[in-house]
Amino acid sequence: MGAMIHESRVRPKDLAKRLGYSIPTLYRRIEQGIINRPHRDGGCAYWLESYVQDLMIPRQKEEEIGLNH
Repeated sequence: MGAMIHESRVRPKDLAKRLGYSIPTLYRRIEQGIINRPHRDGGCAYWLESYVQDLMIPRQKEEEIGLNH
C-alpha cells in the first residue's frame, strides 16, 4: 500500500478571509464557477490546501503588478 498524504482542509470562513471575500461573495463565486464546489465530510464543507494555494497564485501575481489597487 502507498503512503497516504494528509493535506490540510480549509473551511469556507477561512477561504473567504484568505481571498478577501465575504461568505456570500465566496458562494457567489462558487455558483459562477470561478471557485470549485467544496468537498464535504458529513456536514463540513472544505477545500484542500493545495487547491487554495492554486487559487492564491493568480491573486499574488495581480498584486505584484498592481491590478488590485
